[in-house]
Amino acid sequence: MASKTRQTTTTTEYCDECGKAQPIEVSISILTESPTRENSAFSREPYRIVECRVCGEVTKTRMNDV
Repeated sequence: MASKTRQTTTTTEYCDECGKAQPIEVSISILTESPTRENSAFSREPYRIVECRVCGEVTKTRMNDV
């Protein structure tokens, strides 16, 4: 079974909300995409989650789409 532990690193990246590079918090998480319980076990995907440490804007990017 896959681990649900989140690993976090801190770096800077462009923030659309702030309009410039800001310190961010990056994590990888497994999210369930299906709203129904029957399919939820088969619809988990890895996402890169970025949170701006200045304004709090959160962006989720599906890793399979990168």
